Parts: sequence; structure tokens; C-alpha cells
Amino acid sequence: MEKDDKYQYIVQAEFNFSKAARFLQIDRKTLYDKIKKYNLG
Repeated sequence: MEKDDKYQYIVQAEFNFSKAARFLQIDRKTLYDKIKKYNLG
């Protein structure tokens, strides 16, 4: 999954990171780490 895909899921989850993480089937902390890595936040 690429940067744009992750961002799209976050937008679809209305920036609810817990909801986006559940949808992506990853831990919320992992999602935060990827947001930081890709400078999405």
C-alpha cells in the first residue's frame, strides 16, 4: 500500500485515525508512524 492509498483511507475515515487503522488492519501506533514517515500529518 502506498502513501496516497493510506492518505485516502484517512480522509475516508474523516481523519479518525482509530477507524482508519481498523480499516487498514494495522495498529493505530503503526498508522501514526506511517503518517509521520510520509509527512501526512
